[in-house]
Amino acid sequence: MNPARFSSFRRAGFFAEERPGTEAGPGKGENGMQAARREDRTMKVPAMLHLARLGYACLSREELRRRDRGTNLLPEELRAALQRIRGEEMPEADFARLTAEIRDRLNAEDLGREFYRMLRDGWNGWRLIDFERPERNRFRMAAEVSCGEGENRFRPDITVFVNGLPLGMIEVKTGERPHGIRAEYDRMRERFRTGSFRRFLQCAQVWMFSDDRDNDPEALLPTEGAFYATGAREDFPIHAFRETHPGICRRIGPRNREEEKRILAELGMAGLPADPEFRRSLSPRKPTHRMLTSLFLPERFLLLLRYGVHYLPARDGAVTKRLLTSGQLLALEELRGKAARGYRNWTVPYGGAAGEPALAAAVLLFLRDRFPCAEIRWLLPDPAVRRRTAGQLREDAGALRDVREESDSLLLKPAGESGEYAGPSRVILLSERERAYGARAGETRRLRRAPPDAVRVTLRTPVTPEGGNYAYLLECADGTLYCGWTNDLANRLRTHNEGRGAKYTRSRRPVRLVYYEEFGTREEAMSREWHLKRLTRAQKEQLIRRSGAFPEPETPEKTGKERKKNRTEGTK
Repeated sequence: MNPARFSSFRRAGFFAEERPGTEAGPGKGENGMQAARREDRTMKVPAMLHLARLGYACLSREELRRRDRGTNLLPEELRAALQRIRGEEMPEADFARLTAEIRDRLNAEDLGREFYRMLRDGWNGWRLIDFERPERNRFRMAAEVSCGEGENRFRPDITVFVNGLPLGMIEVKTGERPHGIRAEYDRMRERFRTGSFRRFLQCAQVWMFSDDRDNDPEALLPTEGAFYATGAREDFPIHAFRETHPGICRRIGPRNREEEKRILAELGMAGLPADPEFRRSLSPRKPTHRMLTSLFLPERFLLLLRYGVHYLPARDGAVTKRLLTSGQLLALEELRGKAARGYRNWTVPYGGAAGEPALAAAVLLFLRDRFPCAEIRWLLPDPAVRRRTAGQLREDAGALRDVREESDSLLLKPAGESGEYAGPSRVILLSERERAYGARAGETRRLRRAPPDAVRVTLRTPVTPEGGNYAYLLECADGTLYCGWTNDLANRLRTHNEGRGAKYTRSRRPVRLVYYEEFGTREEAMSREWHLKRLTRAQKEQLIRRSGAFPEPETPEKTGKERKKNRTEGTK
């Protein structure tokens, strides 16, 4: 980070917690106005005030001084949360063992998989986060919390804490910096390769980058807009958030002027309300604030932490870490709503561009938590797909390690005792990707027979809104990619798989949707189709990876003639 940036923040009082005996508050440099850069006035501070409207309280400098410098964990916050959740105080010796184990797990070279397992499942019967009752958790935030020691350190613009655990990092830039998002992405990749930063980056489950501009849907690489991601050793996909929930804005709380004054005083910028540019930057409709609402709204953030983080086998035999895309997360939120209303037949849109196995893993975890005494069966007639999917699920932080392969499905046995359980005895999960074709249709109908009280969940392509226009990519049965456009995505995919679509896909069924983009007009969709057809196979695969699709297994090395044929067919 630029030394000039450090000096401006020190004058504004951001780092006062690291200099004992100093106080940085109103009155220094015209209430901090002279030291406040434009990025702070228009991006960072408005973002913190927006988080306050979502339910996040700002940490004081005194509270930050008492943090664990090796992990940025807040011991007092965590211990108070454990008592709120369980209703009793954790013994001092047990708490010391817990914090020591957190440090050990964060220091392991496993992308934080063991720490995430503790975060989701708890430690020795103690829950670190109450996912069922969000009101029992405490959501905090702080600006420029140092990660690392001495010169070898970095400071995220905003750090988000849940029960004292730093689980989110937010970087905001002004749109004046060209390629600022890409530069921040590259810096995070480089930091992840540095062992001294491992504990901090593996603890943060969600990273957000924003330059307060709308996303460019045609960009192969993220150069502007608002994105979110999680850490991995190599290239990791970053996602835009396409919000579709009609009432999301109603979840934003009203402005609390007294709380805003306290936050500004804490940052040494009590005079900012006099700045017209700052006042204009408080709108909840800004791209940065829309992303903050979609991602860090407490109930949704907890949903993402509980079901949205996945560990999957990579091509080189190692493990990679992925987050659910926005389409998958919204589908899971819809599933939770249907479960709360007592539906027996659920159809879950899997988001098209979202990788279907990612959502299926999240759905299985949700169903196990929702129906702990039910037998969960995922119908997968294709043996190769069944075997590969079982391997992916077993790698996924161990949560689904007991999944069992059967002749036509994957099976999860009941996880708990029946007791007073009044839910269904069986849950059937049917994937559209593995929907039977031709001779298999009768077998699938037979497999779907279930007891009368069974819950049936079908993962399907989302229903296309009337008037939508889409450019899309399909993966055919032979591994090639087909590009097209349509104004009815679900119907067009069904047409391709019934053999009534394009001539190219007719002999390469089944096909599956791996990527799509939505446009306001037919001309825009056709133009994007034209551009997609001119991308190389590698560029198309990069688009698909960025959308969050799970990597497929390695294919055998092809001859030069086969590679030339695939390059030609892949641009149909």
